[in-house]
Amino acid sequence: RFALRGESPQMVTYSVYENKAYLPRSYLLGNTEALSVADPSLNARLSKLDPRKLLLVENSAQLKEPRQSFKEATVVDYSPTRIVVEAELDSPGYLVLCDMGSPGWTAMVDGTEVKISPVNVSFRGGPLSPGEHRIEFTFEPPLRTVGLVITAIGLVLVGLLFWNEFRPVDAEAADRDDTPEHHAE
Repeated sequence: RFALRGESPQMVTYSVYENKAYLPRSYLLGNTEALSVADPSLNARLSKLDPRKLLLVENSAQLKEPRQSFKEATVVDYSPTRIVVEAELDSPGYLVLCDMGSPGWTAMVDGTEVKISPVNVSFRGGPLSPGEHRIEFTFEPPLRTVGLVITAIGLVLVGLLFWNEFRPVDAEAADRDDTPEHHAE
């Protein structure tokens, strides 16, 4: 029961809908076509796309026949900066991770770095050979290193300013600076 402040409680009706055709977080598929975001027919292609049967992949590598049929991959670890997926393929295919792709993500397949490609415009993925694989996606903000260098330089400069301001003064040098000849110049 819900009520606005100062009003009597009332029943609120609501409905819960279940999407029975959802896509898993990560899946495998071998049927691909090239994707170009500059393609004027892209919206029409996407509106007719069945992601369980076809992937639109930017820079797609042509896979050998036969190709992997739709199959769910297992997400074994998921955090904001690290995702680990395990996959077993019968034929060549693509791993698709149904998360928004963005700069800063890298992928390792069985310990070897691989290129991540945009899949179906907004997701990410990459080709896999037949067999069992462990895929690890990691995120590092693109400007993190630049930020660390700028911070380090700033700290060094502040440290030098404090050291110069509060360093012990040599008594002889101070006496030489206060002599009348020094002030006459």
